[in-house]
Amino acid sequence: MSNKFKVASSIITYLLKHSTTKAADAWVQWRETVLAIYQGEVQSGVINAEINTGKNDAKRIDSIDDTNVLIKTIQDDEHVEAIALLGLFKIILENTANYIPGSFNSKLFDHIVNSITNKPEVRKTAFEKAGSWFKLKEENRFYTEVYVPASLKPILLDFLLRSLTLWFFQNWGWDLLPFEIFWIVQLFIIPIIIFSFAIFRDKNIIKSTQSFISQIKIENIRIRIKNTAWHYLLIFILLLSSSMINLLVVILEFDSMAVIITSLLYGSYLLILQTNFSKQLPTYLNIRQQIEDKEHRELSGELTPDQNDEEIVNLEVNLKAENERMNAYVIEAALFGALAFSGYLQVVSEGGLSLSSIADFNHHLLRVLGNYIDSPVKDISVSYSFLLSKSGILALLGYQLLLCSIFFLAVIASRLRFSKLTDYIDRFLQLSKAMNVKEETLILKDNADPKAINYYNNKIKDLLRKGYKKQDEILPIMEYMQFFRTLGVVMFFIIIITGGLFISVWISLILFFISTLSLFYFHLGNFRTRLKSFYINMQEFYYRVNATIHWVCWSMIIVALFLRTFAMPGGELIMVLGFLFLFLHYLLNLFIPVQFDYEIKNVDDAFGANLAFHKILAYLFK
Repeated sequence: MSNKFKVASSIITYLLKHSTTKAADAWVQWRETVLAIYQGEVQSGVINAEINTGKNDAKRIDSIDDTNVLIKTIQDDEHVEAIALLGLFKIILENTANYIPGSFNSKLFDHIVNSITNKPEVRKTAFEKAGSWFKLKEENRFYTEVYVPASLKPILLDFLLRSLTLWFFQNWGWDLLPFEIFWIVQLFIIPIIIFSFAIFRDKNIIKSTQSFISQIKIENIRIRIKNTAWHYLLIFILLLSSSMINLLVVILEFDSMAVIITSLLYGSYLLILQTNFSKQLPTYLNIRQQIEDKEHRELSGELTPDQNDEEIVNLEVNLKAENERMNAYVIEAALFGALAFSGYLQVVSEGGLSLSSIADFNHHLLRVLGNYIDSPVKDISVSYSFLLSKSGILALLGYQLLLCSIFFLAVIASRLRFSKLTDYIDRFLQLSKAMNVKEETLILKDNADPKAINYYNNKIKDLLRKGYKKQDEILPIMEYMQFFRTLGVVMFFIIIITGGLFISVWISLILFFISTLSLFYFHLGNFRTRLKSFYINMQEFYYRVNATIHWVCWSMIIVALFLRTFAMPGGELIMVLGFLFLFLHYLLNLFIPVQFDYEIKNVDDAFGANLAFHKILAYLFK
């Protein structure tokens, strides 16, 4: 078996011992790049084992003679790849951010390369290969990455099972079963159930995904799970909820240190579950669209002058749109954040909010939550009265105003990082425009040099590719800003709803309805489509089982009458169930469209009021 990975790892480690540079980042990048290069030829475990063995063997290399012994183990047909692996590390190291020229022992590096082979053409081929590998790494073209959205089903099912288990034990389990059974269920049985469900679900998704990925004529497609900030927010909420439950359930006897330890363990468990076993079933169109977008941003192939113009316009429009969106986010954040914090200062200074009222609010809130979680308190009307009093509402507003302020401040804090990236994009855009003008000037000439035109064309393509790459770096920042902006806006709505409690609970309910409508208005179309789909599915299903259910219901009623006639037991229950099912049957029968057994006159009615009137009558008399 080839030992080029082990030899390259040993020599690189030896070179770093005789250099003054810090190469931790370069070493990690080199290992990941080597894995990507040989992913279709050698298993990653074999490559990692060879590299680790080589690094350990490097401890026994004391002189250049020891490296010569290692070099002799390389086969002649692997000299190119061995030198290429060494050259790849050198290129990666020289392109790291903290590299200082002259800190790497290039003289020793050249001596070792010459020891491997004295043929200049072999060394040239090897370094060209290393350069092409580095270019593929920089352009991320070893494999095609596509993303599928993550699902929340595993972690929500986990929390639901734990809550149901606690509810069962609180009502019956503590008296019927030993206390240790609760911990066995929580620590072992539920994780086994969740992981079994997640693995089985993952296998089905992978099987379904492979069926249409095979139709895409692209090799090395790698699918990643894409978790959004909302998923991690839900995990944080679940952690807070579980910590609160552990603190408030009296029989568990949790102290603060135990809660911290269990929260860390539970949080790690949820993160492993969410990041590895939460994929959704991707769609063919979505994967295909991602691949097309990736190919477009890489600008593979030759571009015509018209295509250059089009790409420059696309990049310019994208930059302008992102700048305008970012400016809108920052202005909104500054306005609402300042308004929220000034409101907090107003509440503290003139609203009667004090440390004692905040302490009372915390006490009564925990009392109410503890009653719902463990029910240890018989009468909590005093706590409800305090929470709905002026002091309780002011304390709640104080918490909400502070949270709203920090959410909007997080949006403003990301402004500098965004501006730095947009400056890079603008620079690449302006340079590509200048090169495009030179290219078009050459094209208009009669005796234009094709080499010069090709030079400018490649230069424009390279600049545009760098611009698109920087644009990809902006996307996480925009998602970060949008996430905290949305949290801030939602919190501002909650502040308004809480403020309505000063007037009336009904005013708060009206404000809550308006806020919900504002947040979900643009999803009403999707909701209407789903409702229509549900209606059609129910119509198709009930049309098949209509007659069967009808006769089953009447059969139950007839059997109940027979039982009651002869004073046999069970007649009352069957009678109630029969009429209940019959009522539900007639109710669900409304899903089936009406059929008229008479002729409706065809009159000129643009509104269809005549037909609608007959439909209403038919539904009423169904």
